[in-house]
Amino acid sequence: MKVTSFTKNPMDDYFVHGYINGNKKYYFKILISSVNEFKFTKEVGYNPKTLGKLFKEEEAKNKIGADEIIKKEHLDKEKYEAQPPFILGDIK
Repeated sequence: MKVTSFTKNPMDDYFVHGYINGNKKYYFKILISSVNEFKFTKEVGYNPKTLGKLFKEEEAKNKIGADEIIKKEHLDKEKYEAQPPFILGDIK
């Protein structure tokens, strides 16, 4: 996975853009929102004709999210939570 940009907007959300498998046609866009306490949920934007063809399920991004995996596998959620990334200039 290659992250090509990681930017913060005025609403304190982060946008992550990148691609996988060394192939720029497999691009993705992710929103990490302050609404979700900066936890990645399932919000991934991608082209269904390129990256979407790599998924087993047609709507794989809607199949199961991180919270569901943690609950299903009876994992300790605190071990998988992280603070938002520190970006120089973010100090308030």
